[in-house]
Amino acid sequence: MAGKDLMKATDWLAEFALYLRTERGLLESSVRAYAEALHHYLDFLATRGIAPTEAGTDVVVAYLAWLQSRHLSPATISHRLTVVRLFHRFLVREGFCAHDPTLHLPSPKQPQKLPQFLSVTEARELLERLKALSDEKPSPLLLRDYAMLELLYATGLRVGELVTLRMDGVNLETGFVRVMGKGGKERLVPLGRAAKEALQRYLAEGRSQLDRGKGNPTLF
Repeated sequence: MAGKDLMKATDWLAEFALYLRTERGLLESSVRAYAEALHHYLDFLATRGIAPTEAGTDVVVAYLAWLQSRHLSPATISHRLTVVRLFHRFLVREGFCAHDPTLHLPSPKQPQKLPQFLSVTEARELLERLKALSDEKPSPLLLRDYAMLELLYATGLRVGELVTLRMDGVNLETGFVRVMGKGGKERLVPLGRAAKEALQRYLAEGRSQLDRGKGNPTLF
């Protein structure tokens, strides 16, 4: 292998790939993905006449700005930076240079995706379809799923609250369920007619078959 100042991009890629396989234990598919990302960075350095061992923080920042100018997604830029970080740590670890220019660089923030919700029409269509299925071919699972969806639709419970509802917290006579929320706070939530009827049928025809005599304290 040539000296570190004379190493070509292909040499760096080969050394880095060997490190990923032997030291990091990455799968070959991951090695190829990392090598491809590093190839872009090495090309960026080469066009500016900068050896990887000479790159400073300003160079890495310029590379990130160049990626942004190409309108790449935040996820792609974040992945490229992850590879560049790992590469420079590799250079320091193997004694090719003494300074890691990415040490104090913050990771680019990725926009948070808003959760997707069903529209009222979609939710009603889903409930109607599931009710029709449970009426046509009733099964414990269908009765359970229909009751869960009706309860979610009627009460606005969180999924975590729904699946931890207890049998002793259900009062169908008064039409309330007792919910344990965040921070251990307890509240009573009223049931609508459809949710109450779905729960009654699930308890009468489905739950015992799913519980199989285990005495599980949870409703679902």
